Amino acid sequence: MNRLRIVKSPLVVCVLIVSSSVLLAAAVQGLSVGQTLPDRQPDPSQDPCSGLSDEECDGLVSKSREDFWARLPGWIEDFNTSSVDPRALPKAALNSRSDEPRPDLASAVADTDIVVLGKAMGIRFEGTGDALIAFSVERSAKGPDLAEVSVLQNGGPQPYPDWTSPTLGIDESNPLLLPGDRALLFLYYDESDGQYQIQPWTGHYQVDAEGTLSALEGNPFAASAAGRRAEEFLSTIETIVAQEAR
Repeated sequence: MNRLRIVKSPLVVCVLIVSSSVLLAAAVQGLSVGQTLPDRQPDPSQDPCSGLSDEECDGLVSKSREDFWARLPGWIEDFNTSSVDPRALPKAALNSRSDEPRPDLASAVADTDIVVLGKAMGIRFEGTGDALIAFSVERSAKGPDLAEVSVLQNGGPQPYPDWTSPTLGIDESNPLLLPGDRALLFLYYDESDGQYQIQPWTGHYQVDAEGTLSALEGNPFAASAAGRRAEEFLSTIETIVAQEAR
């Protein structure tokens, strides 16, 4: 089975496409993992690398990055123990990347380990820029019958721009599940992390209070899922799973 992989260190992307001086300016301001850079050119007078050699600038960039990663876990832990509601934070898109979405429902079902309907009951943000979701299972359409499953997601609170005004980093291919959110999920087991993760684009369906599904915009077959009842969609998935087993 081909595994979908999410790049969980979007900062690497920034390193590839942003000059050292821009990256350093962002790091000095407290730019967190995956935070979208402001859509403006930096003020040359504020360039921390001004007057430095390339080698000296690279060293300053490296030191700023190391300082950021050293500080982030403690900042995240303080957030976890605070009374701040993640839903109240301004949202910021992550510069994360994921595999191309599966083209249809059958291929999406085939390329996942378990399909479950349930509700997010708890969340813990990690110092790696991830979030661990405690997901209570109501019904399974593929895989073992589970009462609860732990789900690893990319995203969470970010200390941009000044370590005191956090934003909530969101991966558009796999938006964060917050406590109380009901969803239908296609999960695959990532052996490198030892955790279940959500199939990007085609494995995440929010369920409203009426039991109706909504799909992500990047899902190629969103029109065939959005607006359907979750239980009906699960029955369709169970039919596909039964056909796979033949």
